[in-house]
Formats: sequence, structure tokens, C-alpha cells
Amino acid sequence: RDTDRSRGLGDVYKRQAYAFLARIYLQMANYEEALKYADMALEQNDTLYDWISYYNSHKEAITKEDSYPSLPSATGYDYVENYYFRCGEGNPNYATSELNIPVERAESFEGGDARFLSRWKLRTVNQDTYYQGLAKGYFNGAGLTTCEVYLIKAECLARQVTGNDFSAAMDVLNKVRKTRILPEIYQPLQASTLTEAIDLILSLIHISEPTRPISIS
Repeated sequence: RDTDRSRGLGDVYKRQAYAFLARIYLQMANYEEALKYADMALEQNDTLYDWISYYNSHKEAITKEDSYPSLPSATGYDYVENYYFRCGEGNPNYATSELNIPVERAESFEGGDARFLSRWKLRTVNQDTYYQGLAKGYFNGAGLTTCEVYLIKAECLARQVTGNDFSAAMDVLNKVRKTRILPEIYQPLQASTLTEAIDLILSLIHISEPTRPISIS
């Protein structure tokens, strides 16, 4: 019915707006407001994609020697983490292939990251060594996702700590990591200072949400 459809569209627009406001207020260093809107966005959608299950489903093809399979992109229009889908630089609005990345960028990923292992594989062709993209399809290169909003929340919680208890911020960060780091490698991260907490959060932002601006303070 039209009424149900309108209500559904209204919910979609609300969660997009909340997520965007969380990003904007973070950029303004207004951590209280950023946290409020991050929580409101997560009330609308708090789903994180299970990269470990994806990796396990395709592990045989991924780990086969000298094989570079074409895997279905998980980050298309129906990606469960999407607040909205927007193509970014290098990610056109038609089906394409995952971009290759240099060895230097691959080294920034955490060991056992199933998201990384599912998307890129080391390859040497003649004198060139790089990580070849494996996924084919659509890629949400610039839209807002639940992962980004969780990381906004983690940063806000860390920056509002008055003592040295950063456990709440680390709990949020580790919630994201649990969907990505293979269980035999996963260890929860901890921080005892603001610098440590922010460095850990930003390290995941840089590799997970490369289009996300960093807060100004």
C-alpha cells in the first residue's frame, strides 16, 4: 500500500539523515551530538556484514594456489551495512571489478582480516607484485554504512572519557572486528590512553572507510 511504502521510505531517509548528521557533528568535534545521532542511526540499522562467513564460503577458491577467482561483491546495493549507496572515485555505477591495491596498502590491514582476504590476493606478474581484486559487481565506494557509524560512536565515546577507562569505546570497535577477524586470530583490543584508543579506531577507519573524513581534533 502507498501508506506502507511512504512509511518505509521515511525510515530509510531518517537513518540516512541520522548517519550523515553523526559524521557532520564528528567533523565539528561536537562529540555529544555525533554520538546521539550515531545511536539514532544504529537504532534504524545496526547490522554488520559477516565477512568471516563470506570468507569461509569461498575459502577453497580463494586459497587455491595460482587461482584468482571472480567472487560476487558483497558491498553492492543490497549490502546489509548500507545506509545509502553512492559510487565513489574508481567505483562506477555499473558492475565492475574490485580495484587492485599495492602491497603497501595491504600491509595496513590487520592479520586475519576476512574482509581483506576475501577481496584481494597477492599476485606477481613479471616484475610487478600487487594484490589483485577478486570481487565483481557493484561497490558502495562512498555511501554511509553501519561500520562507519559504529566507528564514529567508538571515537565519540573515547573522546568523552574523563579518566582512563576506554572499555566502552573498545567494545564498539571490537564489535566491528568480530565480524572480520578470523576467530583463531581474533583478540580484543584494549586502550589505556586517548591516544591509544584513537589510533586503534582510526587504523580501522583508514582501511575500512577510506572516504570517511577524520575529525578535526
